[in-house]
Amino acid sequence: MNIVVIDDDAAARYIAEKMLSKIPEVGAVKAFSNSRDAEGYLLNNPVDVILVDIVIQEENGIQVARYFRSLYPEIIIIFMTSHREYALEAFDLYALDYMVKLISAERLNTTIEKAKGYIRSSIQEQKTLSVYTLGGCNVKDSSGKPVKFYSSKSEELLFYLLYHHGKIIGKWKIIDDLFPDLTPANGEGYLKTTVYKLRRALNLNDVKDTVIQSNGGYFIDSSQIYIDYIDMKNRISRIDRWEPDFLEDGIGAEQLFQGELYGDKDYRWAYDERNCLTNLYKGFAKGLCNYILAENITEKYSSVLYILKKLQSLNELDQETAYLFLRLYASLKDRKAFDGYYGKYCGLLEEELGVMPDRDFMDHCKSLRKSL
Repeated sequence: MNIVVIDDDAAARYIAEKMLSKIPEVGAVKAFSNSRDAEGYLLNNPVDVILVDIVIQEENGIQVARYFRSLYPEIIIIFMTSHREYALEAFDLYALDYMVKLISAERLNTTIEKAKGYIRSSIQEQKTLSVYTLGGCNVKDSSGKPVKFYSSKSEELLFYLLYHHGKIIGKWKIIDDLFPDLTPANGEGYLKTTVYKLRRALNLNDVKDTVIQSNGGYFIDSSQIYIDYIDMKNRISRIDRWEPDFLEDGIGAEQLFQGELYGDKDYRWAYDERNCLTNLYKGFAKGLCNYILAENITEKYSSVLYILKKLQSLNELDQETAYLFLRLYASLKDRKAFDGYYGKYCGLLEEELGVMPDRDFMDHCKSLRKSL
């Protein structure tokens, strides 16, 4: 069991680390003073439990927990704090426990034993909703049937709230993003109606109490929801180098990308994330193809061709993708395909941009051509 502690009190972090390290079956224990550093660690390391203080300097521990729960729905949340008044709100996040400081070794051990039991019995809530946003917008219930929305805006609101990873978004911010052409009064009315329609659609598919109103805004509890682009990001983050053990995981992560975020939906509030995800995918996919070609993993060449066609659909003028195509054809000793692709690519560059490939590209291509 690997544990992360988030507490801005240095003494509390030190004591928690020491006590946790003495508990049997507890593996790595890492303590951080803020959520940003903790998030960086979680991106690259498996974590089973997060112990978080509710009152952190410049942060709200409950919001921090909600954010991590949206990214890692299976993670166990345990709160530790001096403030009893937050207990009810903490348990609304399905926290495993709520420990009031000063925490004794016995109390901590009891809580960790509870977490061990939870993990051993593999108690995981079944995902009741699956949201597919890479290449389009599809929402399916637990049986795989499409969810029927009562308006396009109620569907967009679902994507919008999921996009914000469990953070409370003020109603005026939502109105500005989803109803920019309406007056504040009309926008407020439309938002209430849209929230009602979204809740109705989700309730009919046994996804209840998911869209939550709080402090003049809304957030969504995604613990019952599978989101494809979050899954892709998490899988990619776990592959920090290319080697045989990571190859199948890499191919599995790549296959999740079926197109750009939200497909042809022109959600202006998602432009930045759309571009970031596309760039993340392109860099990852090129790295995967380069590894397969460099290591001459011939049984995966068909996967390389499939991936390169996806990259080409994103930018047919991209020189890195073109060179990977040519490396593939050279590896296959397919002179006809090599010459055909090279001529077509050069012609396309000249037609669209009025240029030819740069000198380095042409020199590398000549070297490849000699190997055929």
